Amino acid sequence: MRGPVIVVFLALLACGEAYPYLDVRLKLPAGTALDDKKLSLEMDLMGGSTPRWDAISYQGKKTSDGFDLHLGTAIGPEQHVRLRAWYDDNGNGKRDPGDFVGDMGPAPFVARDRGLFSGNDNRAPDIVMLPVR
Repeated sequence: MRGPVIVVFLALLACGEAYPYLDVRLKLPAGTALDDKKLSLEMDLMGGSTPRWDAISYQGKKTSDGFDLHLGTAIGPEQHVRLRAWYDDNGNGKRDPGDFVGDMGPAPFVARDRGLFSGNDNRAPDIVMLPVR
């Protein structure tokens, strides 16, 4: 019986590459009709002084006032993450008045993988979406 247990344990260790995840809530103004097709996200994982924004896909669910998102980052024990969001409320495909934008701020959020069996989900501060002016 020891053989199968050791094999399973070694397989778990081999799959245990560090990979932090980010959980963040986007808060939209009251009364906004939520449609996940109108939401666009960009992430910067470089952490340098000049962000390199890449469009990302996400897993999430609608809430009463926005979206709860679960985002993968990149392989590695620690990632410095910047996130920005655009909600195309008027549906015209352009970032303009009538839409909402928000971001994590100028400083990156540090997402960490705390190791096997310790978890890799990181709760970031909420992002409050504000009208484009």
